[in-house]
Amino acid sequence: MTICAAGIAPDAVFVVSDCRVTYTQGQRVVSLSDCLIKTIALSSSSFLSFAGDIQCAKQLVSELNVTHAAKETRDGRDYLSRLTRQLRFSYGRYLKLQPKQLPEPHVQFILGMAAPDGYWIGTCESPKFKLVATDETGAAIAIGDSPRGQISAAASMRHALSAGFPSDQTPMLAATFIDGGMALLYPQRYVEGAEEEHGVSSLFCLFRLDRELGLRPLPYKQAVFKGRISDRNLPLGYAPTNEVVFDDKASTFVLVDCQSGQRNVLVDFLTFDAQRLGTVNTRFDPYQLTG
Repeated sequence: MTICAAGIAPDAVFVVSDCRVTYTQGQRVVSLSDCLIKTIALSSSSFLSFAGDIQCAKQLVSELNVTHAAKETRDGRDYLSRLTRQLRFSYGRYLKLQPKQLPEPHVQFILGMAAPDGYWIGTCESPKFKLVATDETGAAIAIGDSPRGQISAAASMRHALSAGFPSDQTPMLAATFIDGGMALLYPQRYVEGAEEEHGVSSLFCLFRLDRELGLRPLPYKQAVFKGRISDRNLPLGYAPTNEVVFDDKASTFVLVDCQSGQRNVLVDFLTFDAQRLGTVNTRFDPYQLTG
């Protein structure tokens, strides 16, 4: 499952996105991996986050003509509308190339822009790609997971924005609130014989979009977030097993196994290759990446 949320502060847009990839066979979850960056910059002033089918999202986003969308754009809403129309067109073409016996892939997107007329965020999803956008300070949106999860994540982001903390602390606060909400919705518990982890990953990547520096990852004190785990330390429930840190030299997020010290570089969804990264063994360690 995925959760991505974005909120508008007076001086920036903050984005929180988890890094989980779920491998399924039919309706059955067979493997999980915390390895994916789901938020990318589209230009110096705009970004996109996704949830859903990775291959479909890769194809749709790779076909975006951001320069064309920005040409003669009237305002932030118009820019997001142009991107949404491109996504809708590419999705229709993508479906025509897919075998008819396969179900239609489902994708959702958050689009954001630091426009001259204000900060804008919006969502759209397949198959209609109807844009819902706002430039209201304090507003928040979320995609992924279930409708309940989206409502919880958006409410958590709004709460973080209105909590009165310094702006720089807002994304960490939002990630904490979102993770707490997900834990209540999906209590992670070990079920004997089960091979799947319940709930959204606790490992988040945090971003800030502003007019001066565009979209940039937030590396506060390097440690971004600790991971939850249930089946390694029965019956204790929780243990600090993994964390996401920002590597200044590589300029990217890295997943660190706190017990072995192994470091695995997270990749953005446009360059994601499941065969190269391998999958994980969820029976013994739902966070361990294996080649």
